[in-house]
Amino acid sequence: MNGGDSAFPSLLANDDEVSLSKRDQRSGSNATGSTERWDAIGKQSGDSSRKAAVTLSKRLLEIARQSSSTLSGRQVIDCMATLREWYREDACQSLGLVLATRIGNDQSLRDSLDGADIATCLSTLSKWNKELACRTAAMELAKTLEADANLRNSLSGHELSICLNALSTWHDDDSCTRAGIALTRRIASDRPLLDGLNGSAVAGAMKALGLWHKHRVCFDAVTRLANRLATDEGLIRQLNGTRLASCLGALSKWSTEHACRVAGRRLAKRVCDDGELRDHLNGRHLAVCLDALARWKSDDLCRSAATKLSRRLASDASVCNRLTAKHVINCFIALHNLGGNTAYRAVIRLSHRLLADDLLLKQFDGSGATECLRALSSFQSENVCHEAAKRLAKRILTDDALFSPPHHIYAQVCLELLSVWNTDDIFTKAATQILQRIRVHTSSY
Repeated sequence: MNGGDSAFPSLLANDDEVSLSKRDQRSGSNATGSTERWDAIGKQSGDSSRKAAVTLSKRLLEIARQSSSTLSGRQVIDCMATLREWYREDACQSLGLVLATRIGNDQSLRDSLDGADIATCLSTLSKWNKELACRTAAMELAKTLEADANLRNSLSGHELSICLNALSTWHDDDSCTRAGIALTRRIASDRPLLDGLNGSAVAGAMKALGLWHKHRVCFDAVTRLANRLATDEGLIRQLNGTRLASCLGALSKWSTEHACRVAGRRLAKRVCDDGELRDHLNGRHLAVCLDALARWKSDDLCRSAATKLSRRLASDASVCNRLTAKHVINCFIALHNLGGNTAYRAVIRLSHRLLADDLLLKQFDGSGATECLRALSSFQSENVCHEAAKRLAKRILTDDALFSPPHHIYAQVCLELLSVWNTDDIFTKAATQILQRIRVHTSSY
């Protein structure tokens, strides 16, 4: 939000009268006044507004717990709009979950929402996407969107992108997927809407489409968005590191398609030219960009951009240490594909992480362990890579479930990779263990 602190929320957060009185708890009469103050907070930013948001969340939570229907539909939406800005606060989350339950259970409330309201709700619900109440509410809103073409068509490009990005948080849910696909058809077919999307909206849509990449209409929409990225310099300048990573991550799902390669190349140029952007990428976004750019390693510009990102990974321990298991694996894959001295140094950095982080090692499945071994095998003469490979071999030896279906298909590849290191007993034992598992799996058919 824009704007500085105002005196109003500062006074509000420190006003004893803001705490809910017993009279308010009985009647809910203060709900309107509280949500009017809430709307004012939503137009401010800063610590005083945060305190005011927490204070009012506690107040409204007590009102809503007495009877959630005390709040009108408009008040629910206004609350959700501001809760989105303070979603990390416990009080705001508690109120959000109560309102999510109301949205999920109240058909009349959902029927009263317009497109902008649904976008607001979905965006806020996605902040707590692991909560059942939020998932249920999102599923019901998705069904509303899926069933009402007029409602979908009323969405602006910005609102449509918000809905897509939020729905993709639950991309494994059928209702959210169907609604997302229905919205995607507008991007694929509505040229004025497509041309009106700004950098934020393009990135939000691309992130969602990448998650539903098996659907043909998502490819159609991404192709059109890719053409805009390839030709619209103003759009490229609107992308910060987060947005650029979202676009590259989606384009990489169709890395062999011409339009996606061309757009990827244009984004690679931005990565090469903008050192400040590279330096401000967090670990996750760097890993996504590196993984995508390495897929176009035959292109000099993409290789150069990937190499620059590899150099940052190799030199910045804080970036490496924040990578999740998924992104560590993807970085190993990308670096193995790239090769060269810079990739070599980055693999060494990741190897040190493997040696120091027991929890990370435990998070690898069979495919992840295999991909890490594949990358390490390219640098087997380096002692730290050898030690990291030994850690992986020990994990293979002691975890009978590591190559359980569907990861059993990696067992043979892993066996071949273990043979690269034949100077240490741990590798021989791990290979023997895999052979036994292969025999057991084969005999079960």
